[in-house]
Amino acid sequence: MTNTVGELHHSDVAHGAEQKAEGSLPEMKRPFLLRAVAVVLSLGLTLALAETSLRLVGFSNPRTTERNDLVGTIRRPGVEVFSSHEGQAFARFNSAGFRDEEWMLAKPPNTFRIAVLGASYVEAAGVAFGDRFTEVLERELHRSDAIGRKDVQVMSFAVAGWSTAQQLMCLRHFVWQYSPDMVIQVFTTGDLRRNSKALSNDDGRLFFTYVNGTLTPDDSFRQSPAHRRSWLVDAAFAVIDRSKSAQLAYKFWQVRASARQRAVIAETADAIGAGEEVGPWVYAAPTHPLREEAWKITEDLLTLASNETSQHGAQYLVLTLSNGIQVHPDSALREEFTQRVGVSDLFYPERRIAAAGQREGFAGVNLAPMLLEYAQNSGGFPHGFEDGHRWGHWNVDGHREAGRHVAEQVRMLLAK
Repeated sequence: MTNTVGELHHSDVAHGAEQKAEGSLPEMKRPFLLRAVAVVLSLGLTLALAETSLRLVGFSNPRTTERNDLVGTIRRPGVEVFSSHEGQAFARFNSAGFRDEEWMLAKPPNTFRIAVLGASYVEAAGVAFGDRFTEVLERELHRSDAIGRKDVQVMSFAVAGWSTAQQLMCLRHFVWQYSPDMVIQVFTTGDLRRNSKALSNDDGRLFFTYVNGTLTPDDSFRQSPAHRRSWLVDAAFAVIDRSKSAQLAYKFWQVRASARQRAVIAETADAIGAGEEVGPWVYAAPTHPLREEAWKITEDLLTLASNETSQHGAQYLVLTLSNGIQVHPDSALREEFTQRVGVSDLFYPERRIAAAGQREGFAGVNLAPMLLEYAQNSGGFPHGFEDGHRWGHWNVDGHREAGRHVAEQVRMLLAK
């Protein structure tokens, strides 16, 4: 009996200890839960304050591009963004995904349409809409009688970073539905690298390659990780589209990604003997097979665009732009660069494109010599946006002078 009572007593004590232990668990968890709630609330408040502050100061860095199975990358229709990378300008992309006004597909009666194919120089994120050379061209042609009494519409089909290959696909799949009477295709020396799959190091871009000697679209980019994004990346972009805080983080990521891409390009340049810069090799006849292939691909792409434009009953014009060093008003600076590169002048690209035009039958306008004359006579800088920084894309002065020169050349072409 004593044993039984002792067992019961021991059992009661053990049971009481268990109840006490069980009762203490919520008390042990409570401080942890309170700290977790405090952290979540603090984080939420910080994000809310950041979001509100960014909206009050007008910060905006939305995603402006999206993947496309035809050209690789296009602009997102209807997106609005303020650009301050070079100059300061507001940009809005129309329903077709180009920085331009809305155009009707059907060409209005008594209208002469000019479609301009290009990349960053045509999109011109650093200057205000209305100051680009395409708008200057339109105004200049309206003032002349080269097109009679017809209305003139100069339409921009350009996305920063596009290659000549992507421009050709744009011509085929976007431009012809607007029934242009003339196609102006812009060429910059940077197109040489972008047109070469070997030199570009960009597996998410459309290229043209030779298949049995025929230049053919290479759509392998559609299978690349850069093009086939996961649902997780799409979800992240959905957040970026809605959150200013996420757009700020996206901005930091873009800066780092751009730096990494420049490093890869520089590494490739070193591998083929380009030195510290990719650019200088374009000012001399190519000595490396990959560079010569890049030139040949570019010339053949322009020829394809010219032939297809003729088949559509429109006129074709290649517009060769300038680099900052080519048109810098300081002759000593130009001479020092010329000697460092090891060439007699800086206009080899212009001569080569002109020779290709004469050989293949397409018209061309070389703007670099014209803009150099302007710089020498006025002391002005067609390139650059900041004091002391005279490189990069055209500024307002460069666009104005380019638009005037192109208008003159178009009038001469139409008069033939």
